[in-house]
Amino acid sequence: PFAFVPDTPPAEAEALVARARAAFERGDWRDLPVTQRAAVMRRISQLVLEHAEELAALQTLETAIVISQSRAMHVAPSGQSMASP
Repeated sequence: PFAFVPDTPPAEAEALVARARAAFERGDWRDLPVTQRAAVMRRISQLVLEHAEELAALQTLETAIVISQSRAMHVAPSGQSMASP
């Protein structure tokens, strides 16, 4: 296998969900000025495109689709969509 995902006890999963909910309710992301949120999204886009080949290979391993399809239909559009204004 190319990844290992451990089982998480229900109490631990509930604690993680509670932390995510608290972060959401605090509004850290929501309250950021749009220019800062856009900068974060552009950086994510840049990283996706910089690591496109690696991400396409992982997508292919996970889904068994051909690498060209992973590149063209999954990775590239993901990176490009986050760069859009």
